[in-house]
Amino acid sequence: LRCFGDGPCDLVFLDMKLPGINGAQVLVELKHRHPGVQVIVMTGYSLRELLDQARREGAWRILVKPFDMDKVLAMVDNLQKGAVLVVDDDPDFIASMREILASRGFPVLTAGSGREALDRVREGNARCIVLDLRMPDMDGYATLLALRQQGYDLPIMVVTAYPDEEAETLARVQAMMGVDSVLTKPFEPRAVLARMEALCARTPERKGG
Repeated sequence: LRCFGDGPCDLVFLDMKLPGINGAQVLVELKHRHPGVQVIVMTGYSLRELLDQARREGAWRILVKPFDMDKVLAMVDNLQKGAVLVVDDDPDFIASMREILASRGFPVLTAGSGREALDRVREGNARCIVLDLRMPDMDGYATLLALRQQGYDLPIMVVTAYPDEEAETLARVQAMMGVDSVLTKPFEPRAVLARMEALCARTPERKGG
């Protein structure tokens, strides 16, 4: 934690069994200090309770020792391409999306509101966005408008549980704001992954900053 305080980094390899403090406690503190950091948890033991906590606290991947270094290098390569930002006020939806995307190796950032999403995008680590439309305070439409007005051209997949009610508005934002895909709840994980791979294949013109 002292090293992390000297200068935040993008990726942390974290062992779960540490003297004095367990890895799950360290993970909570890391995420508190820098929500955008990606954490790969490593363990050589069966620590189900701690590993479950690590998943809940946002660990990107869990590696069981001994592990294949080629797979580790592939994870790092994926991270360098940028993360998928999932924006929703429902923690259960965020946890579900994190699990689905991590199964295919996508690093995941999360935001519980539109304003938090703008902060995550400004940090510069997002590759594309999964954006729920119905959120309190600043909804998905306002968030999308703010992103485009500020010059961010990240690929965006909007999520809705009310496609019929929002059909006209969805058509308008797709045409005017460059929405790349619309995902209707409930959905199959295979559909999410197929769309996400197509989405992330785009090379966005990112605004620095």
